[in-house]
Amino acid sequence: MEPEPTEVPQEIDSPEITERFQAISTSQGEADIPDVEGADDLAGDENTLAAPVLAAAERGKESPSVFVQRVYAALRPRFLDLLGDSAASEVFVIDGDSLLLELLADPKLDTAHGGQLLHLMYRLEQFLGDLRARSASFIVVFFQVNRALYGSSTSELVQREAAIRHLQCNTKLTVLTHFANWWQADWMQFLVDTHPTFVVVHDGELLPARLAHDDVRTMLRSFVIHSLANRQSVVYTAQMGHRDSKIVGFVARAVEAFGAFKPQLAGVVGLVDGIVAARAEPQRALFDYSIAEVREQFAEINSNPAFAPFLSGGVRAAIGLLACGRWLRLLTSGAPPTHSIDCVKAFLIHLVLLEHLPLRSRCQDLDAVLSKLGAEEHITHASEVFWPTLERHVLPFVRSDESVQPPEGDAPVLNFCDLWDGRLFYRVLSHLISSDAKTPSMLGFTAPMLAALEAAWAFIQRETGLGSPLFPLISRPSVAEPPAVPLPAPFRAAPVFPLQAPLVDQVLGDSTVKRIPILPATDHAVRAVEDDTRRALERLSGVQYDLSLEEDLSYREKDPDARRQYQRYLDFVHKYAESLEGSNVLHQRTIISRSGSATSATKAEPKEKEKEEKQKPAKGGGGGGKKPAGGPKKLTKEDIIAANKQKAIAEAEAKALTQWNGVKTMAAAESKLDSAKAIVDRFLSGPAAEAPGAALLASLYRLELTVRSWKDVCLASSGAPKSYAPAVELFKSVHDIVDRFLAQLDADQLKELTMLLVILGFEDSAQHVVELAKAAGKKVPSVSRLKKDIHPSDVGLSVGMSACRFQLTHMGHLLARKVNPNRDERVSFNPDDWQRLLLDAVDRNESAMVCAPTSSGKTFISYYAMEKVLQNSDDGIVVYVSPTKALVNQVAADVYARFGGKRYPKHPGRTVYGVYTESYKHNPLNCQVLITTPAILESLLLSPEHRDNWVSLIRYVIFDEVHCIGFTEEGAVWEHLLLLIRCPFLAMSATVGNPHQFADWLQKAQDVQKELARKRKAKEDRVYHVLLIQHYERYSDLIKYIYLPPYREDPVPIKSVQKLPDGFRGEWPHMHPAAAVGVARLKADGFPGDLTFTPEETIQVYEAMSRVSPESEREALAAFHPDTYFKEKRIITRPDARKYESDVKARLISWARSGHEGAVQKTLERLSGAVEALRNTEQEWASNGTEVHSMEFLKRNVVSLLVSLADQDKLPVIMFNFDRFQCEELTRTIVEQLEDVEVHKAGSEEGQRLRKLREKMRLKLEKIAKRSQKKKKSKEEKDDEKFEESAATEDESAIDPTLTFVRDGEQVSPDEMKRFLWGLRYTMPKDDVLIRALHRGIGVHHPGLPNKYRVMVERLFRARHLKVVIATETLALGIHMPCRTVVFAGDHVQLTPLQYRQMSGRAGRRGFDLLGHVIFFGVPAHKIRRLLTSEVPVLAGHFPFTSSLVLRLMVLYQKVQDKQGVLESIVCLMRQPFFALGHEQIGEQVKYHFRYALEYLLREGLIGASGDPIGLAYLTSHVYSNEPENFVFASLLKEGVLQRVCANWAFNKPNEVVMHDLLLLLAHLFRRKPLHVSSLADETLKTAPSGVILERLPEQLATTIAAHGRKALDVFASYARSFAATLGAEHRQLPVSLLEFPESRDFGTAGGLLGVLQREAVPFVAASPFVATSEANPDRFDSVQQLVSSVRNGVYLEPNALPILEGVEDGPLNGFVVDFFNHGSLKVLRTWNGIPEAFHDLKEFKTMLTTMTTSLNKLMPNSPYAERQAVLGPNDRFLGALNQLNDLYTAKFEKLEL
Repeated sequence: MEPEPTEVPQEIDSPEITERFQAISTSQGEADIPDVEGADDLAGDENTLAAPVLAAAERGKESPSVFVQRVYAALRPRFLDLLGDSAASEVFVIDGDSLLLELLADPKLDTAHGGQLLHLMYRLEQFLGDLRARSASFIVVFFQVNRALYGSSTSELVQREAAIRHLQCNTKLTVLTHFANWWQADWMQFLVDTHPTFVVVHDGELLPARLAHDDVRTMLRSFVIHSLANRQSVVYTAQMGHRDSKIVGFVARAVEAFGAFKPQLAGVVGLVDGIVAARAEPQRALFDYSIAEVREQFAEINSNPAFAPFLSGGVRAAIGLLACGRWLRLLTSGAPPTHSIDCVKAFLIHLVLLEHLPLRSRCQDLDAVLSKLGAEEHITHASEVFWPTLERHVLPFVRSDESVQPPEGDAPVLNFCDLWDGRLFYRVLSHLISSDAKTPSMLGFTAPMLAALEAAWAFIQRETGLGSPLFPLISRPSVAEPPAVPLPAPFRAAPVFPLQAPLVDQVLGDSTVKRIPILPATDHAVRAVEDDTRRALERLSGVQYDLSLEEDLSYREKDPDARRQYQRYLDFVHKYAESLEGSNVLHQRTIISRSGSATSATKAEPKEKEKEEKQKPAKGGGGGGKKPAGGPKKLTKEDIIAANKQKAIAEAEAKALTQWNGVKTMAAAESKLDSAKAIVDRFLSGPAAEAPGAALLASLYRLELTVRSWKDVCLASSGAPKSYAPAVELFKSVHDIVDRFLAQLDADQLKELTMLLVILGFEDSAQHVVELAKAAGKKVPSVSRLKKDIHPSDVGLSVGMSACRFQLTHMGHLLARKVNPNRDERVSFNPDDWQRLLLDAVDRNESAMVCAPTSSGKTFISYYAMEKVLQNSDDGIVVYVSPTKALVNQVAADVYARFGGKRYPKHPGRTVYGVYTESYKHNPLNCQVLITTPAILESLLLSPEHRDNWVSLIRYVIFDEVHCIGFTEEGAVWEHLLLLIRCPFLAMSATVGNPHQFADWLQKAQDVQKELARKRKAKEDRVYHVLLIQHYERYSDLIKYIYLPPYREDPVPIKSVQKLPDGFRGEWPHMHPAAAVGVARLKADGFPGDLTFTPEETIQVYEAMSRVSPESEREALAAFHPDTYFKEKRIITRPDARKYESDVKARLISWARSGHEGAVQKTLERLSGAVEALRNTEQEWASNGTEVHSMEFLKRNVVSLLVSLADQDKLPVIMFNFDRFQCEELTRTIVEQLEDVEVHKAGSEEGQRLRKLREKMRLKLEKIAKRSQKKKKSKEEKDDEKFEESAATEDESAIDPTLTFVRDGEQVSPDEMKRFLWGLRYTMPKDDVLIRALHRGIGVHHPGLPNKYRVMVERLFRARHLKVVIATETLALGIHMPCRTVVFAGDHVQLTPLQYRQMSGRAGRRGFDLLGHVIFFGVPAHKIRRLLTSEVPVLAGHFPFTSSLVLRLMVLYQKVQDKQGVLESIVCLMRQPFFALGHEQIGEQVKYHFRYALEYLLREGLIGASGDPIGLAYLTSHVYSNEPENFVFASLLKEGVLQRVCANWAFNKPNEVVMHDLLLLLAHLFRRKPLHVSSLADETLKTAPSGVILERLPEQLATTIAAHGRKALDVFASYARSFAATLGAEHRQLPVSLLEFPESRDFGTAGGLLGVLQREAVPFVAASPFVATSEANPDRFDSVQQLVSSVRNGVYLEPNALPILEGVEDGPLNGFVVDFFNHGSLKVLRTWNGIPEAFHDLKEFKTMLTTMTTSLNKLMPNSPYAERQAVLGPNDRFLGALNQLNDLYTAKFEKLEL
């Protein structure tokens, strides 16, 4: 198995940035916070990686060829996941010639016998089909200049042209051939128009033998360098392939620094021009022919009915006949050699066979035949004369740019892909020269076949004038009898080892895998494995194999240090919870489980009291006699309660009125209307507003203030008002007052409200109020009467539009949502219908799949499920699965805030919540709500220690962001969890592209569980139904903008961050979503499903359509005028607006589909103002030397953007940028610009105020210093003093309030800020720009920052102190950071449609804003269109089993009591993997994979014949996350290899050599990072401070590891052959073109050639028949890559599922593990080793090393090493060396953390 690729490229750090401490201090103060994402080194500018390249490029004035080779060697591309989740939208380009060169070098492809064109075409389609299957979007380009790559090699040139013709004629792929080369203007313009993510190019390393020339390498590498210099990233074809759902390969990223190559490009192009001229010269004669003549001949032969059965609609026979005829005609000037005529006849026979012979019969052992014939003259003539000449004559008919057109027709039978079969030709020729070729019977042909052959020869005779007859076929046979070739034996499955395990028998059921023969227990191979295992166990004497290696997670009393740590953690969680919920709402839900007495203290107590009251005897009357007659009627309890309630209401009303009078006085005293309205708003949002009388008066007064505001706006405007905001408030307020207070309103008040609507021009709305009043029995004048009564001074207050248009245009975000008016006691809000369905599902213990947009309100159901389980008992468990460790802390704090008040008096140590991640755990198994990650939950579910007890208590599992199943490294783990859990679940996501298919799989998995439960007659309260909830409506609309600052020499002169200077507004126009959709897209697919319009945007579409409407459409379009469409709707609701949007969209789509494309185009153009403006802005900045997507553009304009947002009240904002370095640089730019302005203002009055404040702080510092001299202080007092001193120093730099985004009244208190900063005292200096930014309301959030800083940013943002956060993707998933605006700053390959949806969803979250804003800043127009219009990627499944998982299941089965449960888990994994939905045969294949995985474990000595784990099984399964390295490590340990490496280790010695050798071996096994082979030629590495290239393993070790891989490959190749033998019809279709080839048929008793070919065909079962055409032994596989790429259709093999470590002896590996041990510098690893995520990778390696060491220490507790004895055996020395290495490596790593 190849090393895992890194994720999609991350930009990395600039070395100039100060290295930050990555770990969290454990000293006193703020609580130690569990690591969120793993302390990563700062990512920085990728130009840092370019430094060695630039150094190579600047070495004097060297020749272009030397420059090309030197730069190529220094590029050091990285092995990456190429597509990530952008596969569905991002386009890339494949250089077709590069791909062909890569495929032509395939060792399984036969190029020695004329070439196997069909095999090549199959591999070509297979490669492209694999890309398409992963939703990749690509364009294939063949440059005309690249013909020169093939020089005089006619064979490869013909195959190139045939490949082009085949792809163009038979597939729907985009194949371009019109570009002359890759340096001219048309290609450069294509790149500008298309914006491909990268270009796929050959690296020139492994070339086909006949093309392995330095000139070819120079041409290819020149293309690479030219692309990089023009900002086009490059992917090498070498090792490009698929891993599960990913596409991986070596990427050379284009960065700005590579622009330095441009001066050398002219020389590079000149170099290539010279090479092309030289290599193209031999090709000129090949294309010297008459195109007209060729076309005429081609048309003639295709129209000849005699050839109809021969041609079958294809071009192969026509091309073959014409080529042969042309050649023989040229030979007729002299007597054509008889050998040439014989070869032509053999070729024609071979053409007939290609039409009829099945692929299986074309697999011949040609090598055996030819070796027996020796140097026969016909064979020699064919190879030296016939084939080279034939290829030259075929070329005119297949040339891609000028060749003849194929016959017309719908069926894709244009067989350019199979023009000939060289191996079949030679087999025919060899048969003819050794047989009696005088009569037709020697061929064994059917009548149609023979007729076709005769017609072909007649054509040749006519074309050449030859008089020789068809028979005899050979003029002079040279071999007396045919060579004796042994008949191949039929396939028989290789027997497997005996395995008598009841579990296996039950799992496999009636599978055909049970029919595979089994070796007897006495067989030599079986005994040999048993002997090897026994000897290994003897070598490992003293090892306790069955000892549990799992960490003890049980609850125990904490020691004092642990208690202090725990208290600090609780303090952290409490503060975090306060930032989420507010301190006044913590623990409001008092949960008492039903096992106690009540479900909730607040709900249960009244019921108990009521029950007690009913049971009390009545007072008086001797304890219960009848009441005396007469006297006043005794009040009942209900009467008393009602009277008290009325009295309380009256008192509250009186109190509220008194309070209102005071508030009104305060408001009236305010000179500013906005301040007065704010005072009233505070009253209306308080508890006093519950009193209807006071609330009505306050609302009317608020309305009066708003009327005054509207009058001011109208008086200040000469035309249309500058702002309709007051009018919006008036319209909404009037209707809100009428709806709420209709019963309390008197006639005069109703009249005034109605009159106000009439004055505004909303007569329909006024009529609505009149009708409501009449229905309530109140009199209001008619609208017509009110119009007559309008005062002249109010005439100018009309808004000038109808109420319908006004609501749609200005009130879209305020339109009434569809809210269910009925309360639901289960929650504290009125749930929507879909939310009620979820509540009902949880109440029924059902599972649910929830697909709803971010901010739609789907998360509530998680906490309802938790509360339900908490109320039911003290034992039931809910598991919350978080996609990231960052989200774990937030959910833990949220659970604490909601349910932390629950107590467990009967369960010491139990808590409501627990946390368990790879780096932190808190009470994981003694809690009721566990928050964890997927990998941890899987380990718990498969843990023998927890399966019988803890797992059985799980009542619900909640999967947040479940779409991660398809887009993360842990996708297979998510899938396992959904199949393994035995309880209901909730799966939630906002971005699932195939929800019905996914939900269908979930339901099928539950059906399997239901069937299994029925079989075991389980008695449980369990529902197996999976409810699919799809809710498409975002609560808040999103408005998109593009920030378009005009070019300025100097930045905007900022004086205040709250207000832009005059003349600098209007720089971010509205981006209409429809502008992102093209006419073709509308016509084909309509609008994307989640591309929604705001009501105002719908109006804009209608108005644009009305201006360009065709005459025939005007009447129909008139129905969509707002006043017509809504004539029955006086108050428009959000559902009404959505229906209007849908209808307008449908009308526009109908235009596109009914011949009005021109009108649609004009409509879209009218809506594309922002896009056009962006193009103009791009050109303006580019003409001044700056690209709009460059860092320079962002830095020059970021401050003005933020000030614009503040000026328009669109803060807070999250600004996303995927480059960590750029996040910090943008922050630095903002802070330093504001500081510069502040310094400039220092001479003003503000500056003097600041100096006074500094003096005050200085006196405070002096006071602290004097106090410190009086007494000796404790450590705590010293820490407090340092804290106070540093805080005072920080306050000394008092900030101008006009130059900070922190708003007055919203900042945290100074003391609280001091506490925040105290937690960072050891990790970040107080003058760090990121600390200074916090004081100005700006934060940064990315994985490279200290965790405490990130958590502090989150809390300060929620506290409203921070108004700006600049972040990478860390805030995309789930983190509670509600903001009003999201800005996408700059473009990046990781900015994908999926990420866009996740990130934009942060804006306008439900409960905070009714409208969200999305701004594109420095993002190209084409990228914006892709982000808006690309569909959400669909989820794909994973192969369900790996060998490690099988071993873990076997260990689990042996250890647990619930063996039936383990069996059912295996059955679920096997029967319903998500992957099975697209692969019908997968169910049976999974059983085969399971059995052969067991076979591998048997042969490795990890399980015995009974299926029980033995030997090192527990160690191997414990480190399952490192597969297949875990198996190799166990094998090396078992065979004594590791012991021999450490043979010279001794106590109390440095042991440098042993440490080096052991670390080198481990580095070759774990965290492998491949380097591109070009690194071996990189001269800059000779002086590098890091080794970079990992030293090769000693030959013996490499051979041992390779032998392990060979054994594993043999097992899984047998698996592929055995399963393939069970499949039905053979694979006869090419994967992309779907061209079919003749099916297998029995020619009966056919004799002659046909019978020989059928009898002597090499049998095969696993290989694809297309691959088999090149092979004498198709079912032999020498590598995993060969196995995967050569296997037939219907057999799915995933490299990651095979326990094979490949590449140990192949390409170079990155030596970062050893390099770090030598120099300890992250900066060097980033710059020279090229690893931006070095901290993460080192941490992973250290974790692996520690896990291995700890596990082996447990397994060998009695080793003399443990007691430091003098006599040590091999195992003891190895254990000692491993412990010493672990100590040394850990110590070095911890220096990074400190």
